[in-house]
Amino acid sequence: LTCLRNGGRLIDTAMAYGNHVEIGRAIKESGVTRNNLWITSKISVGKVKAKDTLQAVDEILAELGVSFLNLLLIHSPKRGKEECVAMWKKMIRAKRAGKVLAIGVSNFNKREILDLEEATGERP
Repeated sequence: LTCLRNGGRLIDTAMAYGNHVEIGRAIKESGVTRNNLWITSKISVGKVKAKDTLQAVDEILAELGVSFLNLLLIHSPKRGKEECVAMWKKMIRAKRAGKVLAIGVSNFNKREILDLEEATGERP
């Protein structure tokens, strides 16, 4: 809340941090409009399986109290290629549905990034 009241407009969070609800409360209390914020969150591959990605996106949005994210990332590739490709495909669907404006990855190496692009045609 202090950050937002002092002019901060970038929020970088993740499911793994466990603070979406608190951040959502701070956004609401700050009075800063959604269009004046950049919100990035990350899907925790340790908590979410690929098949549950769209549900996880909806949960993130609900916890933050917003209708869309500027950027959604896969937090790490530790579940392996197949799971990451399946999750990436679901994230593409979330983007096409307008729930996220951009999608990407965190902690991936070049080969892991190329695997996603080769499987889907969508570059992280």
